[in-house]
This record gives sequence, structure tokens and C-alpha cells, in this order.
Amino acid sequence: MAAFGASAALVADFRTDRLPPARWRLAITGAAVDGRHLKQSDAEALLICSNTMHRLHEAIEQASGIPVSHIADAIGKALRRTGWSAP
Repeated sequence: MAAFGASAALVADFRTDRLPPARWRLAITGAAVDGRHLKQSDAEALLICSNTMHRLHEAIEQASGIPVSHIADAIGKALRRTGWSAP
């Protein structure tokens, strides 16, 4: 799990969830491998279409070396374009 090594501290935040830390590490490692493959194929970014996995976006980005588009950023931009603001 070399891809995960640099992100060990980030997983500590998820220990209170239902998944054990080893499962989070496995998720990060798998996504990082996929991200590296995409990067080698000249992809410019990785888009994660899962709210749960977005909790790990920083660790995945760090481990894969490819920028990860965060769903909250895209939603925020879309809401600002419509003129919506928080109450």
C-alpha cells in the first residue's frame, strides 16, 4: 500500500465511521491506482461521483498525483451562477 503511505494521517479522521480504517485505506489505494492510470493516459483530473468517497478526496489526490474535482466545489459554483445564497 505504498500509495496510501503519505495519507495515513488523513484516514485517522474516519475511524468513527462504520467502515474500519483498513477499508478506508483500501478505498484510497484503489482510487489512487486508478488516478495514476488516468494520469498516464493524459487525463487532467479525476472526478469522483460519490459523496462518501469525497470524504477521501484529499488523500486520493495526494496519493494519485492527479487533481480531484470535489463535488461540493462544482455544486457551489452552480449555485452561485443561479444567484442562490444561504439564508
